Amino acid sequence: YAARVTMLTLAALVLCAAPTGDASPAGYETVVSVTRSNASPMDSPVPTGWVSEGALNERQPESLARAVSRVPGVFTQQRNPTLVVPSIRGLAGRRVRILLDGVPILPVKTMGAMGYFVSVADLARLEVLRGPASVLYGSGALGGVVNAVSREPLERLGWHGAYGLALGTNNRAVHHRARVSWTRELTGGHRLSAAVSGRVRDAASYRAGGGETVPTSYYHDRNLGWRLGWQHRAHRLTLVGQHFFGRATGRAGFADDDAKGRRVSFPRDDNHRVALTYGARNLRPWLPRLHAALYTQWTDRADRVRFYTAGFG
Repeated sequence: YAARVTMLTLAALVLCAAPTGDASPAGYETVVSVTRSNASPMDSPVPTGWVSEGALNERQPESLARAVSRVPGVFTQQRNPTLVVPSIRGLAGRRVRILLDGVPILPVKTMGAMGYFVSVADLARLEVLRGPASVLYGSGALGGVVNAVSREPLERLGWHGAYGLALGTNNRAVHHRARVSWTRELTGGHRLSAAVSGRVRDAASYRAGGGETVPTSYYHDRNLGWRLGWQHRAHRLTLVGQHFFGRATGRAGFADDDAKGRRVSFPRDDNHRVALTYGARNLRPWLPRLHAALYTQWTDRADRVRFYTAGFG
């Protein structure tokens, strides 16, 4: 049988003020802002970790969860190449909060927030807070927090772009990635930017040892991201969209699927997120930084369950 699920989360508003200071301390590669203190990992009172832009470019991970799995204490839970969630110190799903530029990504599945509409190629770094962070981020951060920090085209003038290609032999996977950005300085201290990125992934089912095919482990999906920005002195306004289009995505068979004699796939799994953010710095001595976000997130999913008898899979 087949089923269709449509979910829509209307606009939410997030306001926060944070300490000033962006420069990394001498000798450190980055400052971890997920603690809301802009402290270096060595100075932070809580266990933190990060994945730098260089590491992301070198490893080219398939998903956000895969990217942070190299951080000590972080693992992944996976149902297929799309349904992957980070597990921090044994807690995953709705016990790990995932942020995009400090704004929560809302969970749309029982597995919790995944953010698989976020292209890793668009990120400047990933920050991880390991351990309870409910005081800062609510009950969904009992296990920890993952903050994905996007590249900001406003910070580099002119045209910039990149293209990547990855191939897999086991499942005949082909992955394309591309991005391009443009930023221009205008009169009066104004600055405008635009960026677009995309990813295309196609793969057949995996083959296990002995050449046996793993049922419904194939995937075909597309990512599209775009970003428009305006900056004037201490004020910055950004409109960002991320779109994921899943087509003919399978879920690898598990023990419970075998026990029930079923195979699960998703003929369509579309996820979208659009956010309008405003940032300002040094507005008042007591307000060094202001960040506000208005966003919406929705998904449109169709799943198919096929039952079989012994000898037919």
